[in-house]
Amino acid sequence: MSYVTTVLLHDLDVGSLLCISKLTRAIVQIVGGGTTGLTVAKRLGGAGHTVAVIEAGSLYEILNGNLSEVPAYATRGTSAQLTEIPPLVDWGFITTPQTGLQGRRLRYAQGKTLGGGGTAGTYQKWATDVGDSSFTFPNFLQYFKKSPFLTPPNLSKLPSNSNISYDATAFGESGGPLQVSYSNFRLPFTPSIENAFLNVGLSSIPGLNSGNLIGFANATYSIDPATETRSSAETAFLRSAIEQNEPLTVYVQTSAKKLLFDGNKRATGVQVSSSGLSYTLSATKEVIAAAGVFKTPQLLMVSGIGPFSTLQRLDIPILSPLNGVGQGIWDHPYFDISYKVTVPTDQILDGPANQAQAITDFRSSQTGPLTNVGGDLIGFSKLPPKYRSTLTPTALTSLSQFPSDWPDLELLPISGATFPTNDSTANYASFSIAGVAPLSRGTVTINSTDTNDPPIINPNWLTSPTDQEVVIQGFKFARDLAAASGIIVGPEVRPGPDVKTDAQILDYIQRVMKPFHHASASCKMGPPSDPKAVVSTTGLVYGVTGLRVVDASTFPLAPPGHCQATVCNCAAGCGEDWARNGKGKGKRRKRVSRARDAANGGGGKRVGTGALELWPRRRGLFWAYANLDLMEWEVFVTMNLFIFLLFVTTSQALASSGQCLHPGIELSTTFSCNLMGDEQVILSKNNHYRPAKTTTLNAKNSDTRTSSPQEAVYDPKKPWTHTPVCTQKLEGINEPLCIYTSTTFASGRGISILTKPSKAEKITQVQGFRDSSSLSALNKDQDPPWRVIPTPGRGMGMLATRSLDLGDKITAYTPVFVAASYVGNIVSTQDLEFLFRRAIDQLPEASRDKFMDLAHRYEIDEYRVQDIVQTNCFEFDVDGEMHLAVYPETSRINHSCGANSQYHLNATLLSHQVLAARPIAPGEEITISCKLRREPTLPHVRQRANDLTKKFLDAYPILPHEPRSTNLHDTFHFTCACSRCLNARKSDARISRIQSLESSLADWSSTSPVTLKSNGPQLAQELIKLYEDDGLHSVLVRPYGLLAQEHAALKDAESAREAARIALKYGLLKEGEGGGDVTSMREMMEGDIEGHWAWGKRKKRWWW
Repeated sequence: MSYVTTVLLHDLDVGSLLCISKLTRAIVQIVGGGTTGLTVAKRLGGAGHTVAVIEAGSLYEILNGNLSEVPAYATRGTSAQLTEIPPLVDWGFITTPQTGLQGRRLRYAQGKTLGGGGTAGTYQKWATDVGDSSFTFPNFLQYFKKSPFLTPPNLSKLPSNSNISYDATAFGESGGPLQVSYSNFRLPFTPSIENAFLNVGLSSIPGLNSGNLIGFANATYSIDPATETRSSAETAFLRSAIEQNEPLTVYVQTSAKKLLFDGNKRATGVQVSSSGLSYTLSATKEVIAAAGVFKTPQLLMVSGIGPFSTLQRLDIPILSPLNGVGQGIWDHPYFDISYKVTVPTDQILDGPANQAQAITDFRSSQTGPLTNVGGDLIGFSKLPPKYRSTLTPTALTSLSQFPSDWPDLELLPISGATFPTNDSTANYASFSIAGVAPLSRGTVTINSTDTNDPPIINPNWLTSPTDQEVVIQGFKFARDLAAASGIIVGPEVRPGPDVKTDAQILDYIQRVMKPFHHASASCKMGPPSDPKAVVSTTGLVYGVTGLRVVDASTFPLAPPGHCQATVCNCAAGCGEDWARNGKGKGKRRKRVSRARDAANGGGGKRVGTGALELWPRRRGLFWAYANLDLMEWEVFVTMNLFIFLLFVTTSQALASSGQCLHPGIELSTTFSCNLMGDEQVILSKNNHYRPAKTTTLNAKNSDTRTSSPQEAVYDPKKPWTHTPVCTQKLEGINEPLCIYTSTTFASGRGISILTKPSKAEKITQVQGFRDSSSLSALNKDQDPPWRVIPTPGRGMGMLATRSLDLGDKITAYTPVFVAASYVGNIVSTQDLEFLFRRAIDQLPEASRDKFMDLAHRYEIDEYRVQDIVQTNCFEFDVDGEMHLAVYPETSRINHSCGANSQYHLNATLLSHQVLAARPIAPGEEITISCKLRREPTLPHVRQRANDLTKKFLDAYPILPHEPRSTNLHDTFHFTCACSRCLNARKSDARISRIQSLESSLADWSSTSPVTLKSNGPQLAQELIKLYEDDGLHSVLVRPYGLLAQEHAALKDAESAREAARIALKYGLLKEGEGGGDVTSMREMMEGDIEGHWAWGKRKKRWWW
């Protein structure tokens, strides 16, 4: 199927949807902003309780655009293939090798346990198993009716022969805010599918929401009928909470690291991390885990709640030894068979004309094929007698534990092929079959105490002989269904008519079966007498207090339908239980800061019984420029409005500070000028600040109370030419933040610095401030060896205008703006923009113009300066604290995994210098390497970081393609296209060998192979060759330094000094004078080499 590019143009009041969090303490902290997290947050917030939601993801409207909102793209991105993990919107979970699937490892998309429910018998079994009658269907139905609002089929937009029956009594008249409706497009193959269901003995039933599943019915969708786009927990519950001014805060792109408890085993809060910064969010009453069937047990285990053996093995202090944590997972895997058919399926959206018409229909009347997810009807069935009679007595006995109304199979006819086809002109239909009465049980556990490491997921699919027997017979039943449709053309396409015997059928199923994303029961509820129960029937965790779980992990079973509605119901029930048993309603604040979360993206699926199915949840970072082909430029620009607000939200969520993003809102902080002197100029919070609407800043727009420059020549005794503008003393740093500006610094280039007074004083003591002549070689704009051009996907780029040799200087500049890296954590976004703009306004005009001309990602002028800073900054250390610096000229250089230049920062001059790391040809883009800005998240990367030296983080390019490119994409938001990334397999082979050689050379024991063979220089030479072949010229100091050490270890002074000379050359590129490698190599060259620590270390000492 083709994918239409331009569909949605958003028109949202983004100011009312996204606010910045200032709340670090709440009555309830909820871990997970998915379906359950936002449902319970809405229930509690609606009752007036102060609630905070911790969410690792972001806005799905941004991260996946049309693919998350347009129904026709429902299944896009849900593949089980390991090579098709979308890095921006998925956790990237991979299962262990599956015994029941011939050892295959599959991707398991996080949070895809969405939609539907079970039968009346399902919930009776649930109630019996847990000993709580509130889970019987009549009692549970009240919660099914609470969340969704049903809009009946719009028959005026459907063909006259459309036969859609439904049971309105399964929904409440006052339900909502989640929207449930029907597609406004009837697929051409649907009448044939309806006949097929009737011909194989299934009856039509009035919907799948009334406690009866066996039969077939039209699916209900979580689609907003007003727009025909997805309705999700985010669009429904979160937006509703924001619109109703409920006390709800959401921390986006924030990962829960550990649950915190006091000495009485009461949950007191959550340790979290935002972009590498750790901090604590406190809960005065309760912590609620809603992180999903895999992440919730992981979070419990790293916090000391789980199987005794697991906690003991990882030296985790044991709070509550619950052996059921991570055990007994239910799931519904599925497979499909495919045929060519006589009616239009795949071709509906193929071709420019069809796509253009589909867009027109979608936008103008909310009709057409874009409103349909690819199937109208769903069937549930027991195995027909002729197939059930072939089951073994053991299988029949095993299936007898399920209620009589519990189906064995789910049947999902799909309008299209579910695999790549070579015939682009043919139409295909697929018949998917899921076993929904599984006997196989899976597990999830951990091998690390860090939640950044993925949990170990073993669904254990198809390991039960009964499950194998059922799906074999289900395969035959699906063939009957296909034949009964009357639209099949030619032989079966997949797997083909040659697959006949039970052994052949099972072999095919094991090769293609994949997850349906209905995993449940990893922290199941049950009575205290149940040794496997983790939580009570209200979700309270046994063995501790103040901790509750509300997601699908608590189910004691997986309902045979889709489980989203049941998830919503449990969350709503737990929310009401909390509100009912809490100590009165929280007092609603007049104005509350919030941050909008959007990690609930994905494509739509159909419904099971109980209510509806939301589309799969997706997580990740920013929407990639590389995805521009998915939508046209007009949509791209519109979506970027959302991206920037998300970006601002993320930066503020690091330490949970700020105010709502409404331009014109009153300032939240009182500003005063010159706190160090007698003059006091107050900018009170009663002054309204509206950021300028122009794309450049003008000094005359600065506050008239800011003093003008007094001197034309820089005076180190009086460095600041403007009166410092300061906040009051701020919590967290115990000092004010001040703007310090010198328009005469660096021969009139100027500089503005936002930092605390104690650091400003340190800055004025560095050489660049004390001795202006030390900057004389910097900031030279005459005849530069480069020019700036637009670079697709990366804003601007720098091209060489003439040949450059190794070591040639490319740029050398001082910054025009410096800010303490923590400023975004302690003042609001609005106030930060005020401070940033004030600082830039006070610069000399030329520097101000250079700054404002820098690349930026978003078209929101109200926050332009913050955008520029975050897009173009470098980090350097000022007396132990990191600061962000903007060097306008250097900021034009893009990062690359195979950089041809290297840069270093000189803290004494505040300068940034870029030098060629190898010869660069005219017209070649100049690129620099990047450092790993946060702790590695992939297990093998973390192991490398632990096994090697601390220089690992500085040697960022020495990583395999996957973690390297992912970090580059997450940090700088573009996809690297260097030769290393384009030839990833060869590059990774070199990296593997590099890592092996470096590990060998790091072993200095007397029994190491390198010592015994005295072959260190040869291995180091091989290492150098690998570095050069892989384009790692910018970090060649590393292997040449090892070569120098190996020569010294064999007492070859001359060779050691020569290698050290070359290492020094590359070290000066990377570190400049004073760097650790530079100092070490210079000592080896010029000092007493025989006193070097490596001297003679590899030299054999014979006993005689």
